[in-house]
Amino acid sequence: MFRNRNFSNSVIPNKNWKYLIDIDSPEINLNDVKNVIQNSGIPFTDFRIKECINALVEESNDLIVRRDKFLQLLEGKDFHILNKILTDNLAIPNFKNFSEHIKDIYNHCVHNQNGRCCYIYSSTVRIQSSLLGGYHCVPVDGQRFNIGDSTVNFCLQSTSKPINYALALTEIGSYNLHKFVGYEPSGTSFNHLTLNHENKPHNPMINSGAILICSLIKQHLNLPERFDYIFRQFKKICGNEVLGFNNAVFMSEKSSADRNYALAYYMREYRCFPKNSNLQEILDLYFQLCSLEVNCESMSVIASTFANGGLCPTTEEKVLSSESVRDTLSLMHSCGMYDYSGQFAFKKNEIIPQML
Repeated sequence: MFRNRNFSNSVIPNKNWKYLIDIDSPEINLNDVKNVIQNSGIPFTDFRIKECINALVEESNDLIVRRDKFLQLLEGKDFHILNKILTDNLAIPNFKNFSEHIKDIYNHCVHNQNGRCCYIYSSTVRIQSSLLGGYHCVPVDGQRFNIGDSTVNFCLQSTSKPINYALALTEIGSYNLHKFVGYEPSGTSFNHLTLNHENKPHNPMINSGAILICSLIKQHLNLPERFDYIFRQFKKICGNEVLGFNNAVFMSEKSSADRNYALAYYMREYRCFPKNSNLQEILDLYFQLCSLEVNCESMSVIASTFANGGLCPTTEEKVLSSESVRDTLSLMHSCGMYDYSGQFAFKKNEIIPQML
């Protein structure tokens, strides 16, 4: 009976149905369905699963659903993720086994407390150096796993740079953007007072380029409106997960930003900014975006959105253009580790994580 049914997405029920339901039984127990979902890595908070569960509960009688009704619902397009879970057709089929490997890595690293927290800003000195958390989000299906201090908030700081660059690219395109910013490694430190041979910042990943990028996003809006727009875009990129703003870090950044002010005035001297740009507003926006707060979960979804070509895997919303993601990942590889980028690319031979 089941082998002849025409399932959506060409997913045919396989042997996994044997542990989910009794083939000879005309009824499906929703508790069995929930157990399989729980082991799949797709959280019950995922809107795709919430909709499926709600629809099944409506059709159930004391958490029991008739098989024919269950299969009818499963064929609907809104049930494609549940269909993949029940047929073991997710990106990582045995997610529980995969999670055990992540736990082993975490347990191997958790006792290494060498290094120190950033000491540049007074508000970041208080962060405990013993914190360690991880969150994994699979780009294709949104399977997730967390461990350790994954719910502790932290500021984006310079990891906001590639996201800002991708937003600007999506809005105005590569040709218009790179009239103002280059795309080559600088060969110097990230805050060095220098421009390239065209009197542009070398790339969007160093401070001068990142400051200029902030002048290109929604130029026609005032500062509050621009921040609100970018915040909403960040929220979409992280799949509506945790995103906040740390005012203490923002104020600390402003009070110790002599080099960034010097870079901005240096660029204004060489007419790097678009016409009628307000230098103080641009710097404030740059400091504000560095002061956005996330946690491991929201950061993992951001990384998955980039790995998925700009499509958020947990909301299935296309937030960034494919071209902007391609260009951003390229520059993250060549420039994302500042003056260590070349060594990193040579030794690791992979796209830089940029803490994503």
